[in-house]
Amino acid sequence: MLYKLVSGLNSYQTSNVVVSLMGRDGAVGEKIESSLGVHVYYLGMSRGRPTFKSLVLLYRILKKERPDIVQGWMYHGNLLAFMSKILYSIKLPVVWNIRQSLPEINNEGRLTRFVIRINSLLSRFADAIVFNSRRSIDDHAAVGFARKNDVFIPNGFHLEELKSHPANKQNVRDEFGIDSKDIVVGMMARYDPIKDHVNFFNAAAILAKKKKNIKFLCVGSKVSPDNFEVVDQLSDLGVYDRFYLIGERKDAIRITQSFDVAVNSSMSEAFANVIGEAMACEVPCVVTDVGDSAYIVGNTGVVVNKADSRGLAEGIEKLVNAGIEERRRLGRLARKRIAQNFSLESVCHEYFNLYSYLINARK
Repeated sequence: MLYKLVSGLNSYQTSNVVVSLMGRDGAVGEKIESSLGVHVYYLGMSRGRPTFKSLVLLYRILKKERPDIVQGWMYHGNLLAFMSKILYSIKLPVVWNIRQSLPEINNEGRLTRFVIRINSLLSRFADAIVFNSRRSIDDHAAVGFARKNDVFIPNGFHLEELKSHPANKQNVRDEFGIDSKDIVVGMMARYDPIKDHVNFFNAAAILAKKKKNIKFLCVGSKVSPDNFEVVDQLSDLGVYDRFYLIGERKDAIRITQSFDVAVNSSMSEAFANVIGEAMACEVPCVVTDVGDSAYIVGNTGVVVNKADSRGLAEGIEKLVNAGIEERRRLGRLARKRIAQNFSLESVCHEYFNLYSYLINARK
């Protein structure tokens, strides 16, 4: 979303730079530089550990660029954005960005909890705090975040890049040897407890006993045959032969276009991009009621309780039994909902208006 925001702001003839807290080891920074021509500075911090050297580098960047506004991005980035006021100018407008829900802070790691607490104490000094989830606003207020300056701006989607693609649908099936009569139920998520693959695997085991023509396609980091934990789980459930575990892919959108039904079984989300991407590709979704997932889907898919494998299985079965024409109808509705509520153009316009207001208010 940071990449998409910077890309969209370019159309407003703004001048943007990005400051990465860590080193030159991530794909996003490289993509921002190579595709958008936006300069990316690297502070070279170790994960979660600011240093005196990194603060000196930040000060030099601020003096060189003389920004009109600074946008923090997630908890650690928010703290460095706050430091910009101290290092450069107390009058510098600073915007924070929170990109996760927080149903139970004790589920976070010790260091992350500490950083969130510091964010909470300093939140009243931010000129605005952008949340990409309505539920996230309430979650963070419950742990002490200031409410006087919160702003809801959802994630946005570039509809020209996200659309139904029958040729890709068939190509992916051909790639994995999936019969054209089979129904592909897909899930796009890294292997992490918060994504609750176990819930999805259990739901698949329930469905496999009823439906012989359902195949399950899993995409994401560590969701691959060399993850023996995943293989053992599926083997114990007796459904390993129904699954295609293809790991992390650069052509994730092409894979999404092959789904008949998309699933998000997470225990926690803020605003799940994978749901919006599937909907924009006209794929109906079954999602757990976490974060803003139910709000995103609206009446175009199925919402179930989290950690409820039987409920998840019933939700998927509902869309499978609906038939191809009903799924297509729901898919068209899903894309229309994304276009009306979550287009990248409208989201970037909201950010630009917020920045303009804060800059003008300080003059």
